[in-house]
Amino acid sequence: MKSKIVKIITFLFPLVFVGYMLFLRKHDFYVYDRIGAEDNILEWGQFALYLLSGILAILLAYNYRKNKALLFIYILLTLGLLFVAVEEISWGERVLKDVVVTADLMERNVQGELNFHNIDTIHSKIGVAYITIGFVGCFSWLAFHILKKL
Repeated sequence: MKSKIVKIITFLFPLVFVGYMLFLRKHDFYVYDRIGAEDNILEWGQFALYLLSGILAILLAYNYRKNKALLFIYILLTLGLLFVAVEEISWGERVLKDVVVTADLMERNVQGELNFHNIDTIHSKIGVAYITIGFVGCFSWLAFHILKKL
């Protein structure tokens, strides 16, 4: 019974959250804008969740260390998650405050920060990448289930 409730909450939470954010965007844009602002709860929450996910992926890699394929996959996942975590907080640029950034990078960065995802050539394409990764992540279980039956 508890497992079913957890599954329902896990399914409904993103829908409710997105619905609430859309409501805020339409009816109280100031609050919506503050939630997504730099160095705010959403950015640091994402950093914390990516960091936690990276730590969990390291533990899974250790757990599956005898299976070389899974070990490799979890090591790649760990590196990717940790990279995204530090990208989210601009590699600690505002926390450390003494980070020296080259002028060339600052000119090409849309937000003038020390990160890769805001570089002008990448920034225009990153949305499509996020949507693709999200779609694959959401529906890969379905493709696997169908392929298993075939």
